[in-house]
Amino acid sequence: MNQTIMNVGDVIVGTRKRPLNESRVASLQASIAEIGLLQPIVVTDRCGLVAGRHRLEAVRRLGWRTVPARIAAMNELQVELAEIDENLMRQELTVLEEAEHLARRDEILVALGSRATVGGQPGNRNALKNEGETVAPSFSIRTTTDLAAEMGIGKRSAQSRLQIARAIDPEVKEAIAAEPIADRTRDLLDLARLEPEEQRRVVAVEGVKEGRVAVRYARRKLGAERAAERARGRETTSTGGTSSPVRLIVGDAAALDLPDESVDVIVTSPPYNLSHEEWPMGGHGRVRREQGIGYQDDMDDGDYVAWQLVVLAELYRVAKPGASLFYNHKTRTTDGRLWHPMTWLSGVKGWTIRQEIVWDREVTHNHSATLFWPTDERIYWMTKGKPTLYGGSIGMPTVWRFHGPQPHTWHPAPFVEELPRRCLQAVGGSGLVVLDPFAGSCTTLRAAAALGHTAIGVDSCAEYLERAKNENGW
Repeated sequence: MNQTIMNVGDVIVGTRKRPLNESRVASLQASIAEIGLLQPIVVTDRCGLVAGRHRLEAVRRLGWRTVPARIAAMNELQVELAEIDENLMRQELTVLEEAEHLARRDEILVALGSRATVGGQPGNRNALKNEGETVAPSFSIRTTTDLAAEMGIGKRSAQSRLQIARAIDPEVKEAIAAEPIADRTRDLLDLARLEPEEQRRVVAVEGVKEGRVAVRYARRKLGAERAAERARGRETTSTGGTSSPVRLIVGDAAALDLPDESVDVIVTSPPYNLSHEEWPMGGHGRVRREQGIGYQDDMDDGDYVAWQLVVLAELYRVAKPGASLFYNHKTRTTDGRLWHPMTWLSGVKGWTIRQEIVWDREVTHNHSATLFWPTDERIYWMTKGKPTLYGGSIGMPTVWRFHGPQPHTWHPAPFVEELPRRCLQAVGGSGLVVLDPFAGSCTTLRAAAALGHTAIGVDSCAEYLERAKNENGW
């Protein structure tokens, strides 16, 4: 490229993909005033600006009449491509903006006939001067992989951004562009996997745009509402083969349709947030959740913790004074670090955490060559005030050893019946109201009914409850 000196007023800026960043211009002004302009702007042979919008504005505000410029012989698509690359290299874009830029970049490469053939030369990031302004490329076209590496993201992340740009409805993109969700990769990918109409419904859920509610949780909430609407009037009350009724309710564990202080014992196990893509159906099954009737189980950890605390607060509301909650969960290792349920249970309000029971399942399907086999799970005994124990002495140890659920079952993570049975036997009594807000295959209800209790099962999946109802003859 040839270098020249141009009159500032002769440079044609044209329509840009992004507005000026005032703080960036101010920073560049200070830098240029102190050490000069180290990187010339880049223009076409017709004076159209290719790269250096912020540099140009900075020198204009400093009162410069002329500006060093490099002249590149480029057509309109090449100019647009150069602007896209410069924007991407600044690392100031949201994930959604990066996605849109990368998708448009691919379209331009196809139009230029360069999509599958170019090798490109990655730019030298050590050459960036003046607070990170990017030098325009020498116009040998970068590959997307090269560009992704310079952006500090991997090839898979670049592909994910392309999926986001191509699959999210334009109307939805416009609605979320200026919102916090626009920089949340997980939520954007989850949106991209939905049909446009469902995308619009999900982003309309309160808190989704603001990033306070995960897309997956919002989708579950909408699904629960639709299922409840379909199942309205279908709430089942039957004897289940005993004198104690069993109630099945399609609903949300975080918003139970139950009166305050109406439940004696709660036995439950929420989704573990283990990533639904890798977690097989039914213990040792080999069918991934999305191919079966399994649920989504891959929330952002912060969203998951917030959700669990909301659920625990709701369970506290419906629990009677003295009620017991048996909360089954497990530790997991992510990126080489242990993630423990006490991470969120230590912040629970109201409940008294009395003891931690270790369940030795005697089997695991999560094997790692560099970790001990995780055959254990936890059961946290919590009470609402002083516990009411109808049988007097508990008479059980804090380590339980019995085999986990049988493989190849229709539910992705069923209880083994011995677990709720022991919990209920520890409390004792009969005729109690027992709740499982994540009823799933309804093992807790079956154990409770067999011990002479009233059993209430709540689940967001109407299909689970219908299948359990038919299977148990309720």
